[in-house]
Amino acid sequence: MTDPTPHPQFDWSVDTLIAEAVVRTLRADTVLSAYFGSGMGILPIESEVFFDAGVLSLRAPALLVSLAGLDEVRIGSAQYAELETVVDLWLVTAAETSTTSQQWLRARIVNYIKALLQTEQGTLRDSDGNRITEALTRFQRTLLSGRLRGTNLVLTQLRCLYRSDIDQSTREFED
Repeated sequence: MTDPTPHPQFDWSVDTLIAEAVVRTLRADTVLSAYFGSGMGILPIESEVFFDAGVLSLRAPALLVSLAGLDEVRIGSAQYAELETVVDLWLVTAAETSTTSQQWLRARIVNYIKALLQTEQGTLRDSDGNRITEALTRFQRTLLSGRLRGTNLVLTQLRCLYRSDIDQSTREFED
């Protein structure tokens, strides 16, 4: 993977590689790309804090990927570690009237995304095709409701927990 821009002196980290792979996986799906292409698209964001801060102008539909505040846990010895990384997906849809279900569109999209991310037991690969996760351990949380204050937008959160086995001295993934 090429050096990150800006500030390439700060090298890629394991968690950012995982988030980039999630974005690539979602963008590679033609059904998701077509649906979200009519809105903001499928985008990485720094943090969900931007929703309430008013920094990010949202337009539905959108699918946003964040690193859940860089929430990661390393378990292991000085050399080998099992890394757990949390990636949050935020589905942004337009709010309908309270009597309209949209045929439960949000729930159907979330289930579609879950099935897509569970391909190969949730194994993710970097841009060179090398495996960077052992598995999608679980969907830690799914919140199907949450209206963004002052807008007609509804946020749906899907929290994904990935597990990777790495050699901490080389930062290489176990094969």
